[in-house]
Amino acid sequence: MRMYLLFELFLCIFCFYALFRFKGNTQLMVLLICLITAFLFDMLHNAMKKPPEEVKIVSSIKEKTERSN
Repeated sequence: MRMYLLFELFLCIFCFYALFRFKGNTQLMVLLICLITAFLFDMLHNAMKKPPEEVKIVSSIKEKTERSN
């Protein structure tokens, strides 16, 4: 969890660095790549937090059978 946040912080800092360091198309490409990477890592992080749909179905079936007993 902390490594994910550290990497995302690095991407944000690098975006600001690119604003001041690079010029023209290079500046835009670096910013775009950093923002897309941060977005994809955020999606991946959220996907890893959620359990798969099958696990939800099985757990709901177990709860229903326990309630009926």
